[in-house]
Amino acid sequence: MKKKLIAVSVFIALSTILIPAIGVKALAATMPPAGNANLSTIDISHYNVPLDSNGNYQYDKINWASVKSSQKAVYIKATEGRTYTDPCYKTLAAAAQSAGVSHSFYHFFWPSATAAINTQQADYFYEAIKNLGYDCVPVLDIEQTNESSDMPALSKDKISKAVKAFADEFKSKSGRDIMIYTYNNFIDSYFDSSLSKYKLWVARYSGEVQDTSVWHSWDMWQYTNSLAVSGMPVAVDANKATGNIFLNSTSGTTWIDLPSGTHGVGDIKISGWAISYYGVSRVDIYVDGKCVGSVAKDSFSSRSDIEDKFGGAGYEDALNSGYSFSLPDGTLSSGTHSVRVASVNDRGNAIWSASKSFTVKVPEDQTGLEKPSGAYKGDVTVSGWAISRFGINRVDVYVDGKFYGSVPGNSFTARTDIATKYAGKGYNDISHSGFSYTIANLRLAAGTHVVRTAEIDNKGKAVWSSPKSFTMTAPSNRFCIDKPSGTYTGNITVSGWAISHVGINRVDIYVDGKGAGSVKNAGMTKRTDVERIYANSGYNDMAHSGFSYTIPGVNLSGGNHSVRVAVIDNSGKVIWSATKTFTVVAPSMQVNLDQPSGSYSGDIAVSGWAISHFGISRTDVYVDGKGMGSVKNADMTERTDVERIFANKGYNDMAHSGFFYNISAGTLSHGTHTIRMAVIDKSGKVFWTSPKTFTIA
Repeated sequence: MKKKLIAVSVFIALSTILIPAIGVKALAATMPPAGNANLSTIDISHYNVPLDSNGNYQYDKINWASVKSSQKAVYIKATEGRTYTDPCYKTLAAAAQSAGVSHSFYHFFWPSATAAINTQQADYFYEAIKNLGYDCVPVLDIEQTNESSDMPALSKDKISKAVKAFADEFKSKSGRDIMIYTYNNFIDSYFDSSLSKYKLWVARYSGEVQDTSVWHSWDMWQYTNSLAVSGMPVAVDANKATGNIFLNSTSGTTWIDLPSGTHGVGDIKISGWAISYYGVSRVDIYVDGKCVGSVAKDSFSSRSDIEDKFGGAGYEDALNSGYSFSLPDGTLSSGTHSVRVASVNDRGNAIWSASKSFTVKVPEDQTGLEKPSGAYKGDVTVSGWAISRFGINRVDVYVDGKFYGSVPGNSFTARTDIATKYAGKGYNDISHSGFSYTIANLRLAAGTHVVRTAEIDNKGKAVWSSPKSFTMTAPSNRFCIDKPSGTYTGNITVSGWAISHVGINRVDIYVDGKGAGSVKNAGMTKRTDVERIYANSGYNDMAHSGFSYTIPGVNLSGGNHSVRVAVIDNSGKVIWSATKTFTVVAPSMQVNLDQPSGSYSGDIAVSGWAISHFGISRTDVYVDGKGMGSVKNADMTERTDVERIFANKGYNDMAHSGFFYNISAGTLSHGTHTIRMAVIDKSGKVFWTSPKTFTIA
């Protein structure tokens, strides 16, 4: 037990100083066990439970089944002094009890000359373990000589009285005597014969246990503090024990009357009776090793048969000893099950019943997956049936291990074949057992797939169907460029259609190998002619199959051009069209200088119009070969007369075809002058007008 290493050095010192003073012989006789000491036990505390990197106790590192295979009992530290509680004792005790390992608890004692401090420690220990089951004698671990390690040792008389005060107080609360844990030297130095009535657990790591002045036999011997025990993650204290460490097995009885035999649909009743010398506070019900519930004492019923049999034998309230517990229908599957009941008496001890077997035979949930099968091009229908005696909550659909969706139970359809087959067999709502779920072909790649369904009933139980395979045959992407073709003088429209098993994401347009633009899915249109031909052929989203893209004529020079489209589907696959050619005929630039003409005495207005396949960039004014200024595109105006004549003839930006430039009076000398215009279009081409004369008077 912990802190013993400090105590050992104290005891060694005491053995050299105190033992001669009280007349103990240097060579004491060997102390025998108080019975057949053929039982292996261990004692543990939180020190024996590993911590993870976050400081959490790793209880799962203890394999209790392995511990049980070699150890007959386990003692667990519960408390120390008046305020300390071991952080692991409840969890360790619950695990030991669940594994069927006999166990009990010990308290690390700090004796005091003040009686109240000793009884307070007893009360603290009792309160910590009173509601926990245990079947071995509880222990007082005494290794200290005063209530604080920095205080001088108490006398033998005071320490003995302190131990007696603890023991008497604990018995007054629990009805049980304690067992004392200590060392040879401590006994001879600090105990008197008044303590000999208690069982002894003695620690000695070298050689046999030596006889003492108080005890002449031991009930348990701690012979090492570092034994590797199967199931324990670290070395532990190990002991040899006699059967005296166990509590009186006849202190109570727990009995199971029901269940028995075979049970069908409905709740399962678990009932019986439990009695104890100390009264029964509750019974805990275990089915297949798992606690399924409890029945409190105030719910117990009268059992006159038990009172007649056991009344007067010292059992508390044998009349009100009956318990009954209902296990809800559907909790257990068909097959053989075991039930065991632990009655917990008012002192916190658990009294276990024998195990009782019974059989459950109920209609199990059934499901059948009928489709899909074979090969599919379009959407895939998953269908079948499912029934349960609790009714169906939903059916979940999985393809290739991935969840695809659910069919709620309230949308199931009639299946007369299933209703007929399973009528009268305990299933609920079998008139509505059919399910159907459609998976859009867009969600499934080409190839073989595996589908399974999980039927979930209204109790939350899941039953899986057998897997079923099917194949997706994905049709090839198809597309066609309808336009352009032939010769164009204006804008060029690139149009056609494209379809894919997974739908079209976009169509990219390339002219002469250069990207011209894209038509995204949202901008694509329905082509009823395409839809009529390819309906039910596995193509998706044919409502967006048509595409159309306009290339401004101004962007292309005169001559032959090539167009290709890249069709990108929703899987990212790209398919290129064949190349299609067309011709752009660019009309010649047209320019007309309307003014000036004749004779001028004031400002001279220079005006006219100019159009080009590429649009006009500017017009430059030259008089007598000298540049006078320019009219830029932004300053040019619309000439509706020109636009009317040349509309749809391949000219661009006719909204900026008219030009006007004013030459201020006095800029030019008197006499005859010659004017010409240089028209520059947006391709950089320059066109000179014929010279025109005018006179300054």
